Amino acid sequence: MNLAIRDVKYRFGRFILTALGLGLLLATVMAMGGIYRGMVEDALSIVRAPGADLWIVQKDTNGPFAESSRVPDDLYKVIRAVPGVREASPIAFQSIQLEYNSKPIRVQVIGYRPNNLGGPAAVAAGRPIVNGRYEMVIDRKAGIPVGARIPFGRMTFTVVGWTEGIVSSSGDPTAFVSLQDAQEL
Repeated sequence: MNLAIRDVKYRFGRFILTALGLGLLLATVMAMGGIYRGMVEDALSIVRAPGADLWIVQKDTNGPFAESSRVPDDLYKVIRAVPGVREASPIAFQSIQLEYNSKPIRVQVIGYRPNNLGGPAAVAAGRPIVNGRYEMVIDRKAGIPVGARIPFGRMTFTVVGWTEGIVSSSGDPTAFVSLQDAQEL
């Protein structure tokens, strides 16, 4: 121990630089781990939101999150008839750009049939989609207040609720609308 103390006193500058270097290395490793975990959590939030155990997609595609995948509209009825399947419902995903207060906002739209799989697990503020048409539940990150009316094409959506922490894999806020509205978009 005495030898180590004498060595530190003799080469104090090197000791400080080594300690500083190791501290920066440790901080970098910890930051990289935190950033990675945050990216994984963001990427999985949209996958977990609909509450599905299994995704049925078009053959030879990479699924609903990586590329467009089209299946017949009534395929969910066939899947629902399979023994052991409790629930099946069609879901539509697409990225669009909305405009609110003259500011463009890129969102990931999820279209689902109300009272079926695909909707948000919980609404943080407001209410879930009830009327079925021209209503939207959007993530709080979008900065659009509940009650706001958003024109999009020939349709005008009313924001009826907020979700919290449901974003696309690129970090864009998620908007939930009825399946019919998503298909028209």
